[in-house]
Amino acid sequence: MNLYIGSRVRTTLGGAPLTLEMRTGYPWQETATIRLVEGAPRRLRLMLRLPAWCDAPELRINGSPLPLQRERGYAVVERDWMPDDVLELRLPMKPVLMEAHPRVAADRWQVALQRGPIVYCLAGRSPCSADPSSTASRNATSPPRWSAWRFGATIPFTACGRLSCWAASLCWKAWQKC
Repeated sequence: MNLYIGSRVRTTLGGAPLTLEMRTGYPWQETATIRLVEGAPRRLRLMLRLPAWCDAPELRINGSPLPLQRERGYAVVERDWMPDDVLELRLPMKPVLMEAHPRVAADRWQVALQRGPIVYCLAGRSPCSADPSSTASRNATSPPRWSAWRFGATIPFTACGRLSCWAASLCWKAWQKC
């Protein structure tokens, strides 16, 4: 599976029907669940894409942790599936403050906030002192309160470091608290 979006696929595999259902709030939420609706019991190998930005993906099967087996950028789950088995993939989305390359003069001192697959531009110049020897904090942290947000919502995050005085207002607002 490459695209995490609410969906249902009905197909035939090895001459037998197979139906999988995916539920997710991705990219706003960290979890995607895949349920085997039809086609069990049977042995089946599922491969789930692991995005490069996610450094600690987690798997659960029917609520129990499942060891992560990686293969060429995918999590591989091969097992004997039963009716209504649920596989849960969690892709933690830690906010990261990114700074433009200093050799690109037009973008010098510009920053962006990345959370999962989405990169938000923080427009304007930093009101902080411009110090060429400093770099933006690349280890922004966030309280675990992302589940209820949507466009227009308020999202708090913390990003301590040289740019700790940044505040951004886009389609949502973010405050840094150090």
